[in-house]
Amino acid sequence: PTPADFFRTMEDASGTDLDWFWRGWFYTTDAVDVSVDGITEYKVSSQDPEVEKAMQRARRAEEPVSVTKQRNEGMARRVDAHPELKDFYNENDDFTVTNKDRNRYQEKMAGLEDWEKALLKEGKHLYLVDFTNVGGLVTPLVVEIELKSGKKTIERIPAEVWRYSPAKITKLFVTDE
Repeated sequence: PTPADFFRTMEDASGTDLDWFWRGWFYTTDAVDVSVDGITEYKVSSQDPEVEKAMQRARRAEEPVSVTKQRNEGMARRVDAHPELKDFYNENDDFTVTNKDRNRYQEKMAGLEDWEKALLKEGKHLYLVDFTNVGGLVTPLVVEIELKSGKKTIERIPAEVWRYSPAKITKLFVTDE
């Protein structure tokens, strides 16, 4: 018997296409070397102006105070001398939820199916992870994901993921945080 007979027998017994394995491990000198090139985080927006604008306000509060704002602090403003110049934005900031915002949200929600509404409320985090096959040998990926809470999960990605793009892939991971 030849090695090809053994390979065929193992494929028949397992019911799995193992060509990638045999070719890589027995017929090439390629190495297993996979790099993580980038991680991009996305969050499913609830579209609710009450929730979204509060998050935007919190994000803005975390930003460092600009030099312009620091230098203008304590400066007399024209509206202090002329109160008739005050308008909507003197009492409200960019993150004030208006009735127009609420009505637009209600219209959007009315046009959605129940499953779509449930999906918006889940608030899932989406991570796109870019992998590059530096060594050239096709291999399954085992990814350990550690969340901010300390919870760890292991994702096993089969080697077939490299089938359409043997050099570079992007994998989507969905988590609660």
